[in-house]
Amino acid sequence: TSNNVSEEKAAALGFANAHGSYITEVIPGTAAEASGLQPFDYVYGINEDRTNEDNDLSALLAKYKAGDRAVVHFIRQGKEQTQEVTFVARSSARTAVKDRCDKAFLGVSEGSWQEESAGRGVPVEIVANSTAAEMGLQDGDVLLKINGYPILDWSDVSAAISNLKPGSDITVTYRRGNAEIEHTLPVKSLCDTKGQEQNEWNL
Repeated sequence: TSNNVSEEKAAALGFANAHGSYITEVIPGTAAEASGLQPFDYVYGINEDRTNEDNDLSALLAKYKAGDRAVVHFIRQGKEQTQEVTFVARSSARTAVKDRCDKAFLGVSEGSWQEESAGRGVPVEIVANSTAAEMGLQDGDVLLKINGYPILDWSDVSAAISNLKPGSDITVTYRRGNAEIEHTLPVKSLCDTKGQEQNEWNL
């Protein structure tokens, strides 16, 4: 799955083509998985076609059917790359149902901006007993990067966390005042943080 980005976000990330799509999740059984595309890859073209104001990635994809082969053009960590893919039927995609103990959970929710901390990143509030709390994050800290990927809005936080497995290392870079701080820890699962009871947190 992918999200279109705003022209402002594309400019902030240094993308010359402002009409591509950020991959937010790679679904098992799809062409994206088979070709090795990853979350935070920015797709802006298929074969000779490029995304533009009138044609987003969905419009380009509509030209292809299962079995067709094509070359996908994308940017990964600042470098333009290409990858050949073979499209598959939607019915081949597998929806992975995760229980609470299979979901990585950083332990942050979206905070409100303080005038003195406005700028790039996402302000957060911290969940008790979470990976974020163990890292020393505090309410009002501003997330800047997760595992090296720039965090410009809440959708970036969601993409970064949802693609992790509990127990894998997560590196969080955040700003507190004028200081930039980085910590790495194994990320807990949702049930390790909050137990098995129902709750409203999802990141």
